[in-house]
Amino acid sequence: MNTEKAAKISWNPNGIHTLAKLQIDAQKYRDCLIGWGDSVINMPEKIDFLEADTITELCDWLQVEEETAEMLRQTAARILSEPNLKAYVWHMYYRLKALSLSTGCSHASFANWPLPEFSLGKYAQTVPALVMLGGLKLARQKYREERYEESIIKDTLRIYGADLDRKRRANGVPTILLNSLNWVRVYMAARLVELGRFNYKLMEDFKAGVVLKNRRTGTKQMLAPDGAKYNSAGFMLQENDPLAEGGWVSEYSENAGYYYGNPVSPKGFALKEVRRYAKEEWEKILEPGDILIDMHIPAGGGMTPERCLDSFRKAVEFFTEKYEGKFKPVFICHSWIFNTQLEEKLPESNLAKLMQQCYLFPASSYGQDGVFFLFGQVTVNPADAPRDTSVRRAVLEILESGQRLRSGGMLLFAEDLEHFGTAFYRRTCG
Repeated sequence: MNTEKAAKISWNPNGIHTLAKLQIDAQKYRDCLIGWGDSVINMPEKIDFLEADTITELCDWLQVEEETAEMLRQTAARILSEPNLKAYVWHMYYRLKALSLSTGCSHASFANWPLPEFSLGKYAQTVPALVMLGGLKLARQKYREERYEESIIKDTLRIYGADLDRKRRANGVPTILLNSLNWVRVYMAARLVELGRFNYKLMEDFKAGVVLKNRRTGTKQMLAPDGAKYNSAGFMLQENDPLAEGGWVSEYSENAGYYYGNPVSPKGFALKEVRRYAKEEWEKILEPGDILIDMHIPAGGGMTPERCLDSFRKAVEFFTEKYEGKFKPVFICHSWIFNTQLEEKLPESNLAKLMQQCYLFPASSYGQDGVFFLFGQVTVNPADAPRDTSVRRAVLEILESGQRLRSGGMLLFAEDLEHFGTAFYRRTCG
């Protein structure tokens, strides 16, 4: 019998059998088998993203170092030689790219997926990197179909190449964190674009509340969303926290003549007192559901005021040209980056300088916000965590003091970029 044909016959397409061959507990990891049937029946004989030529071309395009590329090619060759490995890695890729599955599978995180360590040893860590490359190839194709400039596509995706090299130098193998793999879907839909220091996409927002603008002076005032819970300092209650003494619930309403709500200071906290704003003096310029420019901050330093302003200007120009009339020219970001605790700890930092130019507002958080981004794990022990950057040191000092970390949000109106660098909102608002 032909050897290749015999290998096909000996492989059992049942997902439970496949996990068993890979020494993975199918009961413990049953969720990762959702959609297995769709995946297997759509698995091609030749899996392009695992082919050496494809890996080489993508790595060259992403400017990946040759040592990193060679590790990826060697692991891919090993995967292609073993039917169970091949099926499992294809399934991970299929779950990443499939818009829908017959089982109703949603785009859940890959955070709890097992890696085939029995078969690949430490090189199992390269599996999500290979799957990511497959996703990035689809992303590149999608950006090209959407007629993005090639230079913008490269700027947007190259961060992954640099990250693979960085992880290989630090850990011995190129990898990405499993729970960040699902973020590749944003690129596969050509939704995110890098323009200077920051990344951006358009999105509707339902969390920031309402923003009013004074018809005479142009002053802006944010009002907290109706029904949000705050502690006595005006920050949103964190997950599972009770409404303790001094805490309060925000209110928002309007009638023919007035807006009523809890003002939000541009320094990032809400005020307990409900205030009234006459409609003849104030107009509503932002409300839940509006489509805004959503900003994301890639890893790396150099976030100087000059680079920030340059990026904001590029984003306004880009989205206005591509989607004029379909969004409001306002930047928004929800992130651990805009934690007011960090401004207090690092008052002279580029981060603090950026926060001072934005209209900050409270956001939901869970107490460990930013830990995973900074340390690569969900929780951290301050006693033995690395303190090699100012932000890491600040976060660890906050935790050591007994405080919980927060997230925050920011707004920045394109019409106010001319005042960037003057702490405009803090001088004129709230």
